[in-house]
Amino acid sequence: MIPTSAQFEINRQAASNVVTYKAYLSLLNLAYAIVPVASSSYGIKYPASAITNGDKTHRNYGLAIGDTGYDVLFPEKNVWQSNGEANPYFYIDLGTPYLINKIQIFGHPLTPDVTGFNIQTSIAAVDWVTQLSYLKVQGYNYKNSPVPAVTVNVGTGEITTNATMNELWFESLVWARYIKFYCTAKSDTYIRISQFIVSRMKDVSEDLVDFGIQDSMTDNLKRRMAKSTDVSLRNYDKQYSPTI
Repeated sequence: MIPTSAQFEINRQAASNVVTYKAYLSLLNLAYAIVPVASSSYGIKYPASAITNGDKTHRNYGLAIGDTGYDVLFPEKNVWQSNGEANPYFYIDLGTPYLINKIQIFGHPLTPDVTGFNIQTSIAAVDWVTQLSYLKVQGYNYKNSPVPAVTVNVGTGEITTNATMNELWFESLVWARYIKFYCTAKSDTYIRISQFIVSRMKDVSEDLVDFGIQDSMTDNLKRRMAKSTDVSLRNYDKQYSPTI
């Protein structure tokens, strides 16, 4: 017999709650293997192609196959480094317009070369629009040192950061074929970028639910209550083949 005490009623109500979590599906990296157009390169061992080779590490920085210290487990010449110019930049041609809303920039893991930048988008590589509105901006540093601090100037769209990895989510989807990274401030003569990722985040929260039962309940009581509770997990096995 299932108990009918006041405590049981509290537990029963807790068991009947369906909790919805905010969940996002990250689509493919649209920039992968596309060679960017860069304002400059420090030399042949620091090519712009490193920005989109799919490897986020800083291994083989400035190294080619056969060089001392070259690690065969990672791509050669794995980091793009600019010349000592005031505002180094690069842009990527996706080949066709896409809806995008997420950018990730990986720099040197120990040194935040880039301290200010903005993201510009375009359909034809001439009508550049600086993105001003962001849903989220955040940064990461090795061992959290220094503590990441990333802010946006809502008037100019400039991102101010002390992080070596920066992640940006646009306020809304942006229709773009060309995406430009434009450095506005730096802590060194040049900047170093190991990876630039362009993608789209899709909110799939409505398709994910979690049935939660209080941990303090006994396994026997959980089983009995689960049998007496009608739970529907909507679209649990839904497969996504998005058109972008």
